[in-house]
Amino acid sequence: MHSFGLACWDNKAIFIKDYKIPCDLLRAKTFKQKYILIYGRRSDPTLTEGFSEKRAYLQGPDEEFMTFDRLYPNPNFSNYITVRLRPSREYQALHVPPTLMLSPFYAKDFSEITEREKAVENNMYLNKGRKTFLNDRWKYWDDWAQNGAKGFMSSSDYE
Repeated sequence: MHSFGLACWDNKAIFIKDYKIPCDLLRAKTFKQKYILIYGRRSDPTLTEGFSEKRAYLQGPDEEFMTFDRLYPNPNFSNYITVRLRPSREYQALHVPPTLMLSPFYAKDFSEITEREKAVENNMYLNKGRKTFLNDRWKYWDDWAQNGAKGFMSSSDYE
């Protein structure tokens, strides 16, 4: 199986550093890495009972093996932008959800992501008007995140 200890802490520290996880996000929370291997479909005839038992035996304490059939959209993540971490340590937007909302709650995080406009343009589920609106508003929210008076924010502050 797996040998945890100092190596585990080294992996966590490297992950936190490489992915620029903000310290304030970690202050009051426990950080635990979890690895998920997604393999095959439940109906795949090669995934026999023996294979499932072997897979369960190989699964470590911080690992989960599953089939594609177990994946489903989570409405709690409807405003997450899919990003890639570049070697330059910049986040590059790959995909924005069609449900994307801009608001003070997301402004600082979104301002650290490059190529958002391209991700918006590549989303086939956004109509032309919504694409234009989102791409016109990025600068406003970037400026707000950098210079804006933060004051009171309401959960109804979104567009």
